[in-house]
Amino acid sequence: MDNVIELLKLARDKTDPEKRAEIITRAQHFLAWGLRSAMTECQEAGAAWRSLGPAVGMPHNVLYRQYRAGGPVVAAEPRYTPELQVALGFRTVGDVDDRWRVISEDDATDSNLKSATFFFDPVVTEGRPHPFAGRRLEFKYATWPAEAVDALGRGRPYPLWNPELGRRPIHMTESVFDELFGPPDVSSPERERWEREAARLARLREEAGKL
Repeated sequence: MDNVIELLKLARDKTDPEKRAEIITRAQHFLAWGLRSAMTECQEAGAAWRSLGPAVGMPHNVLYRQYRAGGPVVAAEPRYTPELQVALGFRTVGDVDDRWRVISEDDATDSNLKSATFFFDPVVTEGRPHPFAGRRLEFKYATWPAEAVDALGRGRPYPLWNPELGRRPIHMTESVFDELFGPPDVSSPERERWEREAARLARLREEAGKL
């Protein structure tokens, strides 16, 4: 423990942050071995692993496996920012109008974006055409950190079906969600545009079916 105290004092006095990080890392190494020694003392005193786990803030079985491995015992848990796949645009596959929606044609060719095709089967109101219901949709998606999805996308994913992958929850931007299901404000110009597009596609499909 004296080594740890001296190293932390040394790190505190360093003006170079890189050197300070290096010294703190060395101190952390000593602390991990010190925690192992403390666990040995606890075992010799007859302490149970089930009581030791909560004492150091980790599951007792994880603590036991670390100790049994013979190396240092590290109680601190690393934290990582989760990443999610987010749909940025889509198009219908094999349809009368298969242009890209929400995303531009140029952006859709970006090699950094990936593609996936799903069957779109939302609940629809009888007598009201839906532009994409019952269609296969190709999505272009990117990988975003979770906090970006919270800020710019739908917090909860929507389940879509793929014959090979099964039903998968898909995250998407608000713009993609609104284009799929229609803008929520039924009196807005955006909703009127969406309903006109649904009617136009319905006519085109009907005409194509007569050929």
